[in-house]
Amino acid sequence: MSWPPDLTALLPAPRDDEPPELRQRIVAELRDHLQCAFQRELLLSGDETEANRRVLAKFGDPARLVRKLWFDALWEKIMSQRLMLACAAVMAAACITMGIVTVRVAEQSAQATQSLAEQGREVNAALLQQLDRMTTTSESDRSLNWIRVKVRLVQETMDGPPAEGFKVRIDDEAPNHMTSIAEKRQSTAEPEIDFGLLAPGRYNLNITAPWGDNFIRTFYVRPGESPLVQTVVCPAPPVEGDIAIDVTWPDDLVNKPIGLFCFVYSPQRDLSNDTWHSGPYAKSNSVLITSSGDLIPGGEGYIDDSEGPRLRVTDSAPLPNALIRSTGGARSLEVAGVVLMSQPEQRTETNYWPMVLLARRERNRNRSSSMPVTVFPESMIVKGGTVNHWKVTLSDVHFEAIRAALRERAEEQP
Repeated sequence: MSWPPDLTALLPAPRDDEPPELRQRIVAELRDHLQCAFQRELLLSGDETEANRRVLAKFGDPARLVRKLWFDALWEKIMSQRLMLACAAVMAAACITMGIVTVRVAEQSAQATQSLAEQGREVNAALLQQLDRMTTTSESDRSLNWIRVKVRLVQETMDGPPAEGFKVRIDDEAPNHMTSIAEKRQSTAEPEIDFGLLAPGRYNLNITAPWGDNFIRTFYVRPGESPLVQTVVCPAPPVEGDIAIDVTWPDDLVNKPIGLFCFVYSPQRDLSNDTWHSGPYAKSNSVLITSSGDLIPGGEGYIDDSEGPRLRVTDSAPLPNALIRSTGGARSLEVAGVVLMSQPEQRTETNYWPMVLLARRERNRNRSSSMPVTVFPESMIVKGGTVNHWKVTLSDVHFEAIRAALRERAEEQP
């Protein structure tokens, strides 16, 4: 019989991670052990069959023993691989479970969000209904005390056409501070400006014209009144016009080196018991009317100093046709005095002409001197397309003062 028998019959197929010399080493070692045991039993029994039986009884099936030794050598690798497979399977199962749980949580969250949204819509609807009821009650209560206020603007007279382009503002004169209620602009399509309901109290009505004139009126809103309409008479839009100043000089003063120094300014204007103030366009103009009939613009007013009233010289040329071109609106004329003019060759940059002050009406004061200069009309509304005239009348006392000043000047000259 062959001894030992085939030891590799029960070994599995080679593995990729198996050492190449593992099988040969196991088979060689076991073959040596079996051969030694067989020789020992053969010497004791003298029979090969009996020796073979005793060795097999002692060691068992050699092929199974080789397989067991092979498994023992690779047990750690095989178990680690099986553990990795088991862990991978567990991780996969956990991921699948977490995915399922996440989907379920998302579905529940969506359901909860939809439920909250429906509840929020119901709450908002209830709040809106409550606010509507409160607003209706508030307007009902307010309508008993608050008054609707409208502003109506007309030109020049109470039955004049609507005033266009005016800016209207209403201010509330609160006890601690003034608050602007609203600001609107008048248009021809809107003859009345509706400021809505205002609470009882004291208010200021501020109106500004497109060209700058302004007006302020105080009015009261009282509970229980019918709708309040504030009608305001506004000035008409200004136009450009020509102004002539007529002065009648005695024959002996005509063509003398003298001139009447005057101021042209914009006064306050009263329309239907309301006072309108001039805007920034209405500048004061100074003009010198010579005894020869020329109108010379400019001059820096007169100076009261130790040398007496004087007028600083300007080199402005006389106005064409002795006319003042002025933007329309209200204009007034104030006579300051008579200037003793120097000859052109005697003038310097800082030259001043002496002035004889005349008695005149003080601007913005309700009093006159004993011998005022007469100006007619005192104020006028400048009209376009025609010449607007002022007539200035001096008294004999004025002319005597002028003649005396001329004689004194002639005596001083060499």
